[in-house]
Amino acid sequence: KMLGFVAQQVEQVMPGLVETSPNSEYKIQDFKSVKTSVMIPMLVQAIQELKAGLDAANAEIAALKGV
Repeated sequence: KMLGFVAQQVEQVMPGLVETSPNSEYKIQDFKSVKTSVMIPMLVQAIQELKAGLDAANAEIAALKGV
């Protein structure tokens, strides 16, 4: 089994992360692949932003509870 992304699904959300090229191994003219080297820093940044939002929400909840 392999772990990864379906390029066609990624392309619907972020087309710039998908490249299309011929693939002689599979004899496919429009072979789609995900640029994971570009995707990883974007995912890390998104996680950092989500964590900052969660930390702020937790601080606000604590302040409202008077903790």
